[in-house]
Amino acid sequence: MDSLFSRLQSYCPRQERDPKEDFLTEALCFVLDKNREVLKEYIKFLMPGADPIKLTIETQYSFGRRRPDVVIEFNNMGKEDKRCIIVCEHKLGAGEGDKQLADYYRTLLEKFKSPDIEDGLLVFITKYFVSHTSIDDEGIPQDKFKQIEWREIHTQMVKKEWKESVTEPNKELYNEFLNYMEELGMKKPTKFSALETAEFCRIPKLLGALNECLQGEARLVLESINGKRINLSTGSNFLREPQWTYYTSVFNGTASLNMGVYLDAKIFEFDRTNFGDPEYPELIIYLSSDPKNELRDKHIEFCKRLTKANLTNLSEKWVYTGDKWRCWMVVIHKSMRDFIKDGDEQIEKIQGWFADRLRELKDFIDKNEIPSEA
Repeated sequence: MDSLFSRLQSYCPRQERDPKEDFLTEALCFVLDKNREVLKEYIKFLMPGADPIKLTIETQYSFGRRRPDVVIEFNNMGKEDKRCIIVCEHKLGAGEGDKQLADYYRTLLEKFKSPDIEDGLLVFITKYFVSHTSIDDEGIPQDKFKQIEWREIHTQMVKKEWKESVTEPNKELYNEFLNYMEELGMKKPTKFSALETAEFCRIPKLLGALNECLQGEARLVLESINGKRINLSTGSNFLREPQWTYYTSVFNGTASLNMGVYLDAKIFEFDRTNFGDPEYPELIIYLSSDPKNELRDKHIEFCKRLTKANLTNLSEKWVYTGDKWRCWMVVIHKSMRDFIKDGDEQIEKIQGWFADRLRELKDFIDKNEIPSEA
């Protein structure tokens, strides 16, 4: 195969096709091609009973009138004069193309007429099972067509015997591909227990409790910083990002002050971040500002003073907001783990923690005569 990188550069995003599908295909085939023992196991998984030798694997292979994502050819041990063909079509979010699978199968039938072809298989790999395809009315034998999900491939690739067959120079590459599959949601999901299913009914109550953490004394201090009553909105981004946050403006509108509860602090896991309790929500206060703003130095000065006073480290996450880069400066953070022992006083203690930290912010603003937005 050509270099993985040279093959990827040919896939430019276009309206009718998501390049992630092509990237996944090229990455999988590159890993399999570099690890021939794994490729053998992959063939045996797709076609049980195979004893493959003389293996080749190609992407975007010319096959009849079509170009399936992957074509694997091999000989079986003891039958070196006859080839086997496995044709694979990969899908992530897209559906089958117009009579795509039916065309592949008809081409396979033509191949079967060749005396040097021993066997063939058409494989349809999807993220979720598809019950109806264009070959449903083709009368295809069960042993000539197989549909599997990407999760099944991930389950095979993490098996000990597969991973142990990877040669040392390629182990990191192999593990990175497994990580990539997990990022694309191809790891077998955890099943719900009866107890976990029942807990779903408690979610609205729990989210209501998170809302209370940002009320009371914490809300009053936040409004004193802004100089006016704030229309607080919680949970507006909950389905998009695991957060429960209030916003206001400080520094004469040049920076946004953010306080809230993050259910998964890993969204801040960029090169400049260094915090996050993986098992508990995180209480966070941070600023968001344009790094080119003339008051940027004062923003940084405030962040450094407040983090030093609270024995925390300044963390940053850079985000592009559509027309310019902004920087989130995580100033204070604390795991809710630290409040478990407070029992019935948990909510009040969390409100007090936010209020105390916000008072430190207000003192800094007042001492430095930085106007808040009125």
